[in-house]
Amino acid sequence: MVFDDLLNVLGHGRADGELLYTTIIRSRTRQSWKNTWRFVRHRNTFSGLSINKVMFHYVAHLSGFIAGIPVERPRPVLEFKPERFEHFHTFFRDSIWVYVERIDVFAQAVSMYIAETTDIWERLPGATDTCVQSTRALPYDSALLKSYLYKFLQERRGWQRFFEYYDIDAVKITYEDAVATYPSYLFELLARAGVDARSPYPERRMLKLGDARNDRLAAQLREDVLTELYMHSLVAP
Repeated sequence: MVFDDLLNVLGHGRADGELLYTTIIRSRTRQSWKNTWRFVRHRNTFSGLSINKVMFHYVAHLSGFIAGIPVERPRPVLEFKPERFEHFHTFFRDSIWVYVERIDVFAQAVSMYIAETTDIWERLPGATDTCVQSTRALPYDSALLKSYLYKFLQERRGWQRFFEYYDIDAVKITYEDAVATYPSYLFELLARAGVDARSPYPERRMLKLGDARNDRLAAQLREDVLTELYMHSLVAP
């Protein structure tokens, strides 16, 4: 959503924000990094800015690819070790770094669970409610939801260590703020980048997908985790 909001206020159409992921990690291109980056930069340059989104768990693989190591088995890397991230940071060291965080990590885990289970990742204005209705029959899968939760917590810690290690002053955006305050939540980023939004501000192109079902699942997950922690504290020596 943040990626599309940014393109929208700059006056551009929709694009693949995770082109680095789809090209290198998912498709496992055999092109060199130089040629791959030329392709990505051509596709994802808007208003003079090359705009790309990455998630922590595959950054180490991107870093290796930049160094000339083909991506073979890109299992998630959730721990920050400088030697595995150095080439990524060196190449993008002059970038404007933007850290997008969802404060409610329980809701974030539920959103990922629903998206991956239904293969529904977005909702556009004017779309039918079919995508929302298809989530209402989803069962509560405690083990899978907890796996998403712990993964997101590890990624959050990994990004903080990455930014601290390289002394990066990232623009911080919370998902909750982005949902509630479009387009003003982007003003700090626009100022940092030295670009202007088009006027008048266009209406948002992407809508919040979650509904009351998400809220109920998140509440149940939160209760389960807190109960588990409490029970563990009772038996701990």
